[in-house]
Amino acid sequence: MAHTGNLPHAVVFALPLRDDGKIYTGRVTFTASKPIEVEVLHVYNPDQTPDAEHGAPPTAVINGTTITYSHLTGIVDNNYVLGDVPTASGTFEFAGSGLVFHKRSSEPFTVTYTIDAAARSLTQ
Repeated sequence: MAHTGNLPHAVVFALPLRDDGKIYTGRVTFTASKPIEVEVLHVYNPDQTPDAEHGAPPTAVINGTTITYSHLTGIVDNNYVLGDVPTASGTFEFAGSGLVFHKRSSEPFTVTYTIDAAARSLTQ
């Protein structure tokens, strides 16, 4: 599902944000028409508000749920060039509450991906 919302981002939700207390675990392989970014989403609901000394991770709100995210820069190969057009591709394992492909601009892109994932209960 593509989403641009009110942000200047172009976003594809490869795995929608879970709101049932479970997480996805799995592996994904993808290729995109342009250089993109990949983020694993995590529901963020700390038992205690972090103090100034420790700081808090970056957060966003999606459909009323506060999340933080792992920005996966090391798994995206932006050196692949098809003709004169740089693209992105990669394969990685992940665990999280959702998975998105996006560009920080609103520039449209196409991404093709294969995901092998399962919903699992969190280990406490």
